[in-house]
Amino acid sequence: MDRERLWALIEETRDNVGDQLGEPAAVGLDHSTPGSITTAGGQLAFPALVQDLLDSGKDCCRQAARLAVRLHELPAAEIAAFYDGVQELELESYRWDLWGAAYLINGGCSDSGFREFCGWLLGQGRAVFEAVLSDPDSLADHPDVRDITPAMVGWKRLGCAELLAAAFWVHESVTGQDPPEHPQQTQLSERWGRGPVGEDWDFDDDQQIRRRYPRLWARLGWVGGA
Repeated sequence: MDRERLWALIEETRDNVGDQLGEPAAVGLDHSTPGSITTAGGQLAFPALVQDLLDSGKDCCRQAARLAVRLHELPAAEIAAFYDGVQELELESYRWDLWGAAYLINGGCSDSGFREFCGWLLGQGRAVFEAVLSDPDSLADHPDVRDITPAMVGWKRLGCAELLAAAFWVHESVTGQDPPEHPQQTQLSERWGRGPVGEDWDFDDDQQIRRRYPRLWARLGWVGGA
């Protein structure tokens, strides 16, 4: 799947700025038949999963539910291609400078936490994704980051593993199988194995983190930080 199509699917499933998510119909779901969820592409095989995502109250989970509905309307080959594209974008974000920003914003960031952070970033759309990869410190201007105060760092975390996994779930429900192995999977695995791109450094070094992310530090700074 080309990047334009992939980003279009992600961006059309985001909440509109200032809008509140309404009833399930607002995301293309029809509950007219008890125990089922129907879309333009037919009855979903995983209504409980979609409903759980909608009921979570998290914006990113509601976006993942919308994305699952949209993907369900596509042929299996396109669902698999979308999943491959998401993996490639996730790999592009596998960088030390972005990980350091996530560490500062979330008050710490494990391997799995960084993957979840990348899922959240992917859900913000192409313009934000590319701007942040160009300058991770620009996250200081993102509304979700502005909503975090220094006292909230460490318990209000940005992350969305559900968005990364949506295409996998849909493909499995439609075909009964995992998405097929990407033709370049060996190369991708090798790149994952080499670790993040860029310079590794001590994320707990206050002087370094302030120097590398002056705007994020000015907005968030760790409570008690020098």
